Amino acid sequence: MNCVRFNRAILAAALAASAITGLAWAPAASAQAVILAPPRARYEAVPHYRRPGYAWRAGYWGWAHSRYVWVPGYWIAAAPPAYYIAPPVYYAAPRYAAAPPQPAPPAQPAPVAQVIRLPADALFHFDRGGPGDLLPGGVDAISDAASRLHGLNYSRIEVHGYTDRLGSAQHNATLSRQRAETVRAMLIRDGVPADHISAVGMGSSDPVSQCGSQSRNALIRCLQPDRRVEIVVYSGS
Repeated sequence: MNCVRFNRAILAAALAASAITGLAWAPAASAQAVILAPPRARYEAVPHYRRPGYAWRAGYWGWAHSRYVWVPGYWIAAAPPAYYIAPPVYYAAPRYAAAPPQPAPPAQPAPVAQVIRLPADALFHFDRGGPGDLLPGGVDAISDAASRLHGLNYSRIEVHGYTDRLGSAQHNATLSRQRAETVRAMLIRDGVPADHISAVGMGSSDPVSQCGSQSRNALIRCLQPDRRVEIVVYSGS
């Protein structure tokens, strides 16, 4: 009888603690990374005509709004060729000169080779994103991601940090940037070149969940997929 009363007392205490106003609770999340490879390339006819001063760039898969988008092929400005200079009358052989300096064409984005998506709840304590907030499973997940990157040919890497829609825009912008910068620092620690990787805080933009009106704890659970870090890997040349 005393054992039953003791168990009831423990249960009552747990229920009372969970009912405290303002207590944030987040469910445990798996630290397993989700690898998002680009779809198969689309067939695209190459123009049969030539456009002087331009080169044709084939279409490719890019990454925008947390999904792959097809970027159709387009013309890009090419470097101007050397031009002919008429020789002076006293010099019989023709000569060529390099074209005058031209502003370099804008760098064209590279295709996305792979996206590694990590759940923030498995990386950090809830509503946290600093290096001291990393969970043991999160450290292992980032190390596994770094190992995957070592086997890829890439030109650059972008780390995108995200939050859910709870909280102010300023708070979410700061928190998402902290998450991205922390993951970037850990990847550099694991051997990813620092000059090839950048970090961007995306705030609560581009949610991947669809949650309606519900209690706070239920909403936190529903919004879990939105709290994430995406490692966007761009193809090498």
